Amino acid sequence: MSLVKSTVWMLTAACVLAAGSTSVRAAAILSNLPADTSSASSGGTNLGVSASDGFDRQKAVGLTIGGSSLSFVSMEIIGSTFNGTLGVGDGGTFIGGIFSSVGGAPGVQLATFTPISIGDDTEPQFLTFTIAGGFTLLANTSYWFVLDGDTVSDLLWNGLISNTAPTPTGVTFDGYRFQANGGGWNSSSTFNAVRINADSLAVPEPATAGLLGLGALVMAMRRGRKC
Repeated sequence: MSLVKSTVWMLTAACVLAAGSTSVRAAAILSNLPADTSSASSGGTNLGVSASDGFDRQKAVGLTIGGSSLSFVSMEIIGSTFNGTLGVGDGGTFIGGIFSSVGGAPGVQLATFTPISIGDDTEPQFLTFTIAGGFTLLANTSYWFVLDGDTVSDLLWNGLISNTAPTPTGVTFDGYRFQANGGGWNSSSTFNAVRINADSLAVPEPATAGLLGLGALVMAMRRGRKC
């Protein structure tokens, strides 16, 4: 067997081994999300223009990334349109995204969540927001995760009966911010149910690095034969 063929065989075997390796799963970097919706309060924060009082509200949760950049995966919340009386809660669409931090509050929008619509009188349920194409959360950088509503509705980002603050993992929790009718962002002590998930940025594992090295060797040997 020639050296080139032998090397190709080794490369193929390594590929098979690497394919069976375990990938890193998304982890919660900030969370107070309960295991089920029974822990959600009937209150929280109305989003968008409220069908009840006409106020236009937005809510945000903030964090600062640690020393390593991360790949945003999803933001999970508990949301509803049920305000305690059947036939009264109007459905709508949750919108929002990731914003920069300016003066300790949301600044410029950097990425947009895929919208989620729910119907009239929807009881509390888990909702998961993602970003098409992904988004990198840069090391040592602060971000705000903002939710809003796009229509007149009774959209609610539910809080928790215990009003428990989110637990940070590898990040710093920067609190919640709230604004109504464009009047500027203010601190909020209502800890809406949330879980923000992120992955470590892809770094070649030893097997992958070995594959790259073998591939480069094969290419070099083939070029050498043609000289």
